[in-house]
Amino acid sequence: VFGSSLQVEPALLIPQLVAERDKLLVIVNLQETFLDNKCGIRIFGKADDVCLLLAKRLNAEIARKNPTKQIPETF
Repeated sequence: VFGSSLQVEPALLIPQLVAERDKLLVIVNLQETFLDNKCGIRIFGKADDVCLLLAKRLNAEIARKNPTKQIPETF
């Protein structure tokens, strides 16, 4: 889950099903969510920053709207 507080249906239903079925749930968000205690990986950060770091780590090229934005080293 990227950048969702998981407060609105139907957006919260799919991650909730994943958690209930004991599958790996990853949450990337600035705020706490009600599924934080059920996820396997929890990252408190901005979705854009995490995606940029992940792309950098995977050596993936990504299209960027704002090419002047710096890719963070860590979060």
